[in-house]
Amino acid sequence: MYREEKQFLNDPSHKQNWALVEEEIISEIKDQMTNFVVRFSSGELRKMCLDHLSNPGKMIRSRLILSAGQILDIPKTHLFNWAAACEFVHEASLIHDDLQDRDIIRRGKPSFWNKYGEAHAISVGDFFLMLSFRPLVELPSDLVDIHSAAALRLAQGQVDELNLSQIKPRQGYFENYLRCIEGKTGALFLSLMQGLTCLSKISLTEKKLLNQSFLELGIIFQMQDDILDLFGQKKRQAQGSDILEGKYSLLVALHLDEHKHDFEKIINILSKDRSETSLGEVEEIKSLFINSGTLNKAISVLLHYVNRVTKNPLMPAKFVNYFELATTKILTPIVHLISRDDHA
Repeated sequence: MYREEKQFLNDPSHKQNWALVEEEIISEIKDQMTNFVVRFSSGELRKMCLDHLSNPGKMIRSRLILSAGQILDIPKTHLFNWAAACEFVHEASLIHDDLQDRDIIRRGKPSFWNKYGEAHAISVGDFFLMLSFRPLVELPSDLVDIHSAAALRLAQGQVDELNLSQIKPRQGYFENYLRCIEGKTGALFLSLMQGLTCLSKISLTEKKLLNQSFLELGIIFQMQDDILDLFGQKKRQAQGSDILEGKYSLLVALHLDEHKHDFEKIINILSKDRSETSLGEVEEIKSLFINSGTLNKAISVLLHYVNRVTKNPLMPAKFVNYFELATTKILTPIVHLISRDDHA
């Protein structure tokens, strides 16, 4: 089932040419974000912000924006401003998420609240969110509408995710999970392309198609992230942070839909305080997902969405390779799972 995806993921040309975005260009985005921080902050606030930005992630959002923007012939200055705005919102959400989830490690180092305290985490997260609007000053006003709508969806999505973690016996666990990630990660990825289509001169039909594809790209990213948390390495404290936090992940949703008799076992572990959950219990759930076929099911669902994006017959020719490269980059951290012999 996964042989074609495995071959594509292992193609060195795809690994080397991810979205045609060179690291020097990504460095320019980082420099631009640093300049905004220096311009609009001082003292301890500036020091904490710069320290946080000194440990960036993979900046997938910037890569998606810059590479798609090149295809759409959008001016470089517009792309840089839009990318910086989206990255600032992302950083704000990470700081607040880690505080709410009590994660103590982020990108291999102490999370912001763990290093500077809860009060500063709230303040700096708020600062990044407000600062995200500054790069939009020189862009069309429609970008402000798109960006503010994305920020509002982020807050709504976070509340929905927290409420979803209060798992109760119900029907359609996966349906509820999908609705939640469509409203959070999916919606935020959607806003990346909405900004680009606003800046471009493509047809309304192409705008709708590309916007929908980015929504599904966000779903792919979140599903991959859920699988990676338990079966890969995310530079966090240990595997299974979602289990320790009691999160309603893709794996949990799919397993409960198919194996309702395991509800009590899973909920008893997920409902514990993370300090009371043992690594043995995390391994117990991990083994349960493997032996029951839930992991295989999760990868199948993930690849279903990948195929929806990469094999869409209506996709404009100039974007076919783009979405193949984008999904390849997103799936790379879990390629070892897709390549497993029992998935062939």
